[in-house]
Amino acid sequence: MGLRQRKYFIEAQYTDLPDVVWVIDTANIKKGDKESLGEAGVIRGNKIIAYHMTDDASVAKQIVKKKTSFQSARKRDFSGIEMAAGLYMSGSPGKWKHRSEYAVDYLFMLENFPKKLATLKRMLRTDLKKATRLSSDNVDKAKALINDAGNGVPTGKLERLSRPPFNLPMWGKRYKKNMGYDDWDSDEGLFRFVLEGKFAGVGTYAPSRSSMRQLRKHGFSGAYYSGSQAPQLVLWNGKAVKGVKKI
Repeated sequence: MGLRQRKYFIEAQYTDLPDVVWVIDTANIKKGDKESLGEAGVIRGNKIIAYHMTDDASVAKQIVKKKTSFQSARKRDFSGIEMAAGLYMSGSPGKWKHRSEYAVDYLFMLENFPKKLATLKRMLRTDLKKATRLSSDNVDKAKALINDAGNGVPTGKLERLSRPPFNLPMWGKRYKKNMGYDDWDSDEGLFRFVLEGKFAGVGTYAPSRSSMRQLRKHGFSGAYYSGSQAPQLVLWNGKAVKGVKKI
């Protein structure tokens, strides 16, 4: 069986599983193939490049060093929308910055600083106008939250706007500098991963648990969701890691 035939045989074998819509095996990627993980990862040659955000860089380093199962990573390095237990990453370095729970802690301090809060709201409204991919419904929700924060709604609730589908970069230096928090310190770490192996594309960010178990059982290194709402890749096999660098 040739590589191309084998590729499609693998796809047919697993895409019958609930929520599994595509299979990418890096060993079978040929020059000119139009394989894509969307914003869940970047394909370069026969490798996948993706980025992982953590509050505690030492935890990620320890997990990577062991190169075993990443199932335990979920408790320390993952919060929010759940695909399956594992190490979460995406193809955009800033996409999941909000996963550092400390990155936007300064929001909780703004209750007592109305001028800083006003600066933040002005910046959020400006960035919201640039978020052309957001639906009108989500834009309205964001505007309401910005208006209400500090007026009966805790300012910490604005953290919601740093997460999908909004992804307003409140964790970035531009925000912190304009509000005088540019020296804000945290133990966060951003890692660039180079991966190989079989990855299943799923059609939802909350796929069937039984499908995920079947994929792990049959040697898949992870799964990915490329939808615009929350593009992400979950890795559960450490042997798929061919390189990692803190950036």
